[in-house]
Amino acid sequence: MLRVNADTRRLAWDVKLRDEVLMDDPFEALSMVVSTDEKKTIPEAAVIKVSADSGAFSKTITTLKALSGNGVEGRTQQLGAEEEQSTRSLTVYANNFSNAVNVERYGIDAKEMDAYGIREKSKPQLARWGKETMGRYKREAVCERYSSNLVVAPTSLTQGINANVFYAGVADPVVYDSTAATYVTAIDAAAPATPGATNRLSQSVLDDLIETIQLQRNIEGIEIGGSTKWILMVPTRQKKFILSPGTSNFYETFRDGDVRGPNNKVLKHVIGSYGPILMIEDPRSPIVTVNTTVTFAYKGAGDTENRTLSADNNRFDVAMLLGKGALYEYSMEEVHFEDEIQGYKKNQGIGMFCTKGWRVGEFDLPSGSQTDTSILAKSSALLFCGTN
Repeated sequence: MLRVNADTRRLAWDVKLRDEVLMDDPFEALSMVVSTDEKKTIPEAAVIKVSADSGAFSKTITTLKALSGNGVEGRTQQLGAEEEQSTRSLTVYANNFSNAVNVERYGIDAKEMDAYGIREKSKPQLARWGKETMGRYKREAVCERYSSNLVVAPTSLTQGINANVFYAGVADPVVYDSTAATYVTAIDAAAPATPGATNRLSQSVLDDLIETIQLQRNIEGIEIGGSTKWILMVPTRQKKFILSPGTSNFYETFRDGDVRGPNNKVLKHVIGSYGPILMIEDPRSPIVTVNTTVTFAYKGAGDTENRTLSADNNRFDVAMLLGKGALYEYSMEEVHFEDEIQGYKKNQGIGMFCTKGWRVGEFDLPSGSQTDTSILAKSSALLFCGTN
């Protein structure tokens, strides 16, 4: 019987190009992003966009502290007993970041790639890279005060650590210190030696968190659906712990009722609300290693994974608490795409470019005048949760 041999057998390829499946980013789902330009009252938003002045890579925003003196009463003379007004400020910065790909516009190699439409996929690929990179920058800013693109020249800033750090299962928050090295030592000293089940995210941990952010740290909430809420970006591992069947009655609370309410129609990744805490799952949540030093690691763009995901006594999932004005975004130049043509117009570079920067919403006195108590850190916090 005659059969088709290897030389005459017809071969075919599916030219429909598939995209790699990657982690979603819940930061892109936060619909509470608004624009502002140096308003005295921070808008009801977690992420504040600040418009740039022409040619200015930084901009300073000032807030007026509330009066807190005792005043005078009765026949006591007011003259000479006035209270001194005081301001605090933060400065936002922008710096460049970009990425690019190389393609060929004609010739045999270009024709082979044309069948798959690879050149046409370049800008969507770069746009996705940009969104994932900006998501990492936002997490860096909440955890370490500035996005890492602001560390390089010309901005050349030094990162630090959010002024509000809590450990799950530990009664008191870490005491902030304006000296960076002393603050790191305090965070290290406060860490539980052998984190266990009590140091994971749980109903009791949420109860402690609610009390602390309202009574001790006075972190401002966000108006969502007519009520004041705080957004808690819950690491996926901690979601597993808090919703694990049989570990607590908390699981039944979520199983027996739709506790998401109307928020699931507004925000993606909503786990549910517990009192004033709106929990949103964050599979890209940072991981921090506390072992004399304090080192944060983040999910990168594409399949770049800079986090060590395995459990360890010194390794904690970072649940970011976002309040009013938690994050400031300063934009000098929005995302745009540019082409570079060379080699008889055969070789084409396609690039995505942007000039932005992110920082945490913390107001303070000018550098050199800051003290341990001068900072106004009332917009965000970090909850370190045990991984064991």
